[in-house]
Amino acid sequence: MTNKPGSQSSPPPAPKRAAGALPLGNAAQLGAHEAAARAGLSGQPVFEIDHLVLGCAELAQGRAMLEALLGEPLPLGGKHLQMGTHNALMRLGPRQYFELIAINPDAPSPPHARWFGLDEPDIRARLQDELVPLNWVLRCPDLREALETLPLAQQDQQDGYMVCRLWRDHLQWDMALAQSGRPAAGGGLPSLIHWSDGQEPWRAMPDLGWHLQCLRLPRALERLQGSLARPEIFCGHGGEGLAFGLEKNGQELWFERHDHLA
Repeated sequence: MTNKPGSQSSPPPAPKRAAGALPLGNAAQLGAHEAAARAGLSGQPVFEIDHLVLGCAELAQGRAMLEALLGEPLPLGGKHLQMGTHNALMRLGPRQYFELIAINPDAPSPPHARWFGLDEPDIRARLQDELVPLNWVLRCPDLREALETLPLAQQDQQDGYMVCRLWRDHLQWDMALAQSGRPAAGGGLPSLIHWSDGQEPWRAMPDLGWHLQCLRLPRALERLQGSLARPEIFCGHGGEGLAFGLEKNGQELWFERHDHLA
């Protein structure tokens, strides 16, 4: 994690399929949709950024690090029993939020790969020293339609996406995740989410004044920009992995991932 000038700063086992997951096909099977997407996305659905995912080794430690940067408390979220993780959450203006996530040491290990690459040895090693952007998540009215529309197929060559039904406390949602557990392209390939009606968690989060200032993707994913609402949020392409910036009253925080293994 690094900061822009003028900002306040501080500084894998074999893939397993998630239990209950529904594989939606590998890259070859989705290749026809890739070709159609390259031909042009006019008239196709436009998708919104739902949330950003930042990883840490231990939630209490990561929360303290992030609170030192934010200058204010970071509200706790809850526990994901199916994934063996827990989180803290912060609203990023209307209809978006920010998630700090870590493996929950008090939860049993799931019989499948955890999401966002949290089981990968190289990611775990990085999380010992810094907060790492793990992924970004697109909100979709229909996950299958999104997988057929968005130009995603060539980016996860190993084993494609899977759809899972997940829940936390009173919330329930469906997600399309990298089947290996590790999002491709240095976290730049988004996961997809569909919330049950009215259950978007940002509705209950206090607005602390922070918002998403910009999102940077690896160059290989630049064609995704035309599929999204607010394409102006993108601040160029490059680097080996995902990067994003947050802003509040002129204070900027920049989180960047250097992923040579993407």
